[in-house]
Amino acid sequence: MAETTLPVAATEARVETMVERLRRRARLVLALRLAVLVFLVGGWELGVRFGLIDPFFFGQPSGIVIKTDRLVRERHLDRSAMETDLGDDL
Repeated sequence: MAETTLPVAATEARVETMVERLRRRARLVLALRLAVLVFLVGGWELGVRFGLIDPFFFGQPSGIVIKTDRLVRERHLDRSAMETDLGDDL
């Protein structure tokens, strides 16, 4: 006996295709956003290292990450946030 298959409605097939296209587009947009971020931060870092950007006005991204990490580890940021929060209540 041959199996009988029910034909899929054309609209259902299009909806699946549209959903797949939207997901693919969303992944592409996310990848491009990340690429632009990497390009800008990388260009900023290289610009500071090669002297094209003045580090006095625009510090190195790596230096900012290192300083932020140190402040978090020493709990300076926690204290500052708590002092700011308490200051609002006074």
